Amino acid sequence: MLENGETPKQLLARCKYIFSQKQNDWTENQIQRATCYSNISLN
Repeated sequence: MLENGETPKQLLARCKYIFSQKQNDWTENQIQRATCYSNISLN
């Protein structure tokens, strides 16, 4: 489980949609997912 309550597999599935959008159009939940994804991708 990640800090946002999702599994890594769930996070990846949801992030691929987020990253196809402009960052200005992201919702608050999408911003949290992108941040979480960045944190685990950099480690």
